[in-house]
Amino acid sequence: MKNRLTTIIALSMAAVTMLSSCQTSGQALAGLTGAAIGSNIGGAIGASTGGGYSRWGYHYSGRGAALGSLIGMGVGAALGVAIQKSAENAEMRQYEKYEESEPQREYAPAPSRLPVRISEVTYFDGNGDGYLSKGETIEVETYIENISERTLYSVDIVLDTQKSKYVTVSSPLTITLEPHQKVKYSARIFCRKAKDGRAVPLTIGIASGNETAQSETINIYMR
Repeated sequence: MKNRLTTIIALSMAAVTMLSSCQTSGQALAGLTGAAIGSNIGGAIGASTGGGYSRWGYHYSGRGAALGSLIGMGVGAALGVAIQKSAENAEMRQYEKYEESEPQREYAPAPSRLPVRISEVTYFDGNGDGYLSKGETIEVETYIENISERTLYSVDIVLDTQKSKYVTVSSPLTITLEPHQKVKYSARIFCRKAKDGRAVPLTIGIASGNETAQSETINIYMR
């Protein structure tokens, strides 16, 4: 009797210790579920093999049933925790595998405002009618001023027509702007073909490193 009591106490303490050592709430819940199922199964086996009887069709009493219930509780808790831990480890391995296969993305810093002032953009067409015609070349002009106290190096200036298929634009210009220096910029557009009433947008774009600026867009119409 004393040995059996010692065994019961040891099994109870082992089950409590195992549940308290669970690393996640999922493991603890799985252990409790396994303990409950194992307790019922163990109680039934203990009642049938070691003495005991059933109350209300599911509760088993008697020394054999009690010992079987405790043994089943310990085994069920251990199995429940082991199964849950295995599932969590598999999920973690899958996540780590995804992390290793996912390419590391590098994000460029967002561009900031280039400290320049762009005057109003104007254009002069060859025949003076204010329209762009096939075979005609127009000149676009503006003034660009460095409004900061620092020198701006590698300043790229481009006339942007939003990739219009009707015109060809002169090459971009790269300059250096001293503090408060103001320069005149001019570019040429050649009309390869014209479609009556269609507009060609004109925008002066400026960039230096990660800093950018642009003028307001004006439209020149074709005929």
